[in-house]
Amino acid sequence: MEGCGVSHGALSIVNAVPLGRGASLGVSLTTRVHVRLFSRTDGMSRRDFLGLLAKRVFERIGVRGLDAEIMVETQIPPGVGMKSSSAVANALILALLDALGVR
Repeated sequence: MEGCGVSHGALSIVNAVPLGRGASLGVSLTTRVHVRLFSRTDGMSRRDFLGLLAKRVFERIGVRGLDAEIMVETQIPPGVGMKSSSAVANALILALLDALGVR
């Protein structure tokens, strides 16, 4: 089973931490995540952020015995405040749901 998800970056205009409310502006830079799911009975092979997120998605929708090969392609530079981690997380969730046929 294979799937793909796409998400965009953003820029924070107003930081929500000091004000309790924030604002962001979307940008056209994209992140694409491709996944290939395969059977695995001894848990997830990845122990990093992406593997843990995939595990949580599987748990949330009641999927057992699967692992994911995850490939990330991004135009968003990391560490510059353009929501690169959020874009990867969102794209991964969409890719997993696509691979599983969940709408």
